Amino acid sequence: MALGQSKETPGPGRSIRHSMAIWTAMTVLLSTVPGRAAETPTLLVLPLDMVDTSGEIPSHAKEHDDRLAALTLYLSKELNARGLYAVLDPMPIGTEIDKARAAQPLDDCNDCERDLARLVHADRVLTGKVDKVSTLIGSLRLSIVDVATGHAVFGRVLGFRGDTDDAWQHAVRFFVRDLEATDARQR
Repeated sequence: MALGQSKETPGPGRSIRHSMAIWTAMTVLLSTVPGRAAETPTLLVLPLDMVDTSGEIPSHAKEHDDRLAALTLYLSKELNARGLYAVLDPMPIGTEIDKARAAQPLDDCNDCERDLARLVHADRVLTGKVDKVSTLIGSLRLSIVDVATGHAVFGRVLGFRGDTDDAWQHAVRFFVRDLEATDARQR
């Protein structure tokens, strides 16, 4: 008898049992997927800010604004794609975000980030900023806060070298990697 063959001859009873086993396995598998999705906390990723003390001339403000917007989008996509959070669209509260940013940086705004997150019914809110010391030295500070309690859930300060899209994204990849390695109950 060849490996994998059964002594039992196929018949109507066996194919029904086989189909029932597959159907049961599929039902169990599919029933757990929505449960996992429901357990995934929602996250509002607020626009990242920047502090540039490099004193570079000419100013790279427009380039940095574009890079910050791209980095915020990249971070949101990475967190969502890996299933770490169900990332919410900030566009419905864009006006409120702009008003809050005009008054102060969002990563240091006395809980205004939680107020913004409540507007979209987010479980968590992410704030952050890039500190640029020079063309070669920078850091990315990111923090995730539980909206209901105000407690920091996860945070990192990551140093990076270079003032390029790739250097900044590299820091985000480390943040996501560290977050992924953290127990889901601690996110």
